[in-house]
Amino acid sequence: VAQSQHHVAWDRTPQRVLVLAKRHADDEELDVAYRIARHLHEACGVDVLLADPLYEQIGKRLPAVELWQGEHVSRSPDFVATLGGDGLLLYANTLFQATPPPPVVAFGAGSLGFLAPFDVDDEQTGGTVEETLDEAVSLGEGELEPWPVSLRMRLRCRVVDGASGKVVGGHEALNEVALDRGNSPFLSAVECFCNDEHLTTAQADGLIVATPTGSTAYSLSAGGPMVHPSVNAMVFTPICAHSLSFRPIVFPDSCTLRFDVDPDARADAWVTFDGRSRVCLKRVRRVP
Repeated sequence: VAQSQHHVAWDRTPQRVLVLAKRHADDEELDVAYRIARHLHEACGVDVLLADPLYEQIGKRLPAVELWQGEHVSRSPDFVATLGGDGLLLYANTLFQATPPPPVVAFGAGSLGFLAPFDVDDEQTGGTVEETLDEAVSLGEGELEPWPVSLRMRLRCRVVDGASGKVVGGHEALNEVALDRGNSPFLSAVECFCNDEHLTTAQADGLIVATPTGSTAYSLSAGGPMVHPSVNAMVFTPICAHSLSFRPIVFPDSCTLRFDVDPDARADAWVTFDGRSRVCLKRVRRVP
């Protein structure tokens, strides 16, 4: 289905909204976050959840709000309102690892805002954050048209102990998974498989597997292609490969990629999910 054909409308009025702001928000941005939370609760009549540190920063001014305590404890929000840049959306993704993330209404207030299409106060149209929230809560009601949405795929990753076969970690990555040599002076040596078929043994500074969303981030800097978000694909990009013929590859999302640290490698490797969670891969472990 073409991306332009995806729209969102509520079959019932939203009951709960999670509000997030970037960690080092200044006073002006905290005031905007306060406006968002207050308007959602007082004007829109929804329950507002705040995650730390925003709860500590503005929660005392809004006694009716609740602290977000995680997807397994707090009630699931109907949508998320963010005030920040693309890094905040990556953080929002980490909050929903066991469940599908709800829709996100992203207000730009960061250094990068490719994924934050809404302005806090639009000088060109005269629109305000409150008007955007009113529309977001009332989608599909009366004359309001459903909003078009951009669906973003995630990479379901598992770290498996090669000796026991047990899963020792996992992550749902929105941008990319990056394997690198860490602080070792030696190149990483990684055996690469697609659907259990051996592709190559890569000697490189590292490897990146990116979603279409992440194809414009680390992967692009390493020479990978840009992929439209509506394309269901994975971009496999080497980082400074010790080869003249190893070039980026685009795989369909139906593939299962597996990476084994070569048992004869001179050092272990490291894997990072969306630039946050970092795990050491011993020479007997693998990331399927």
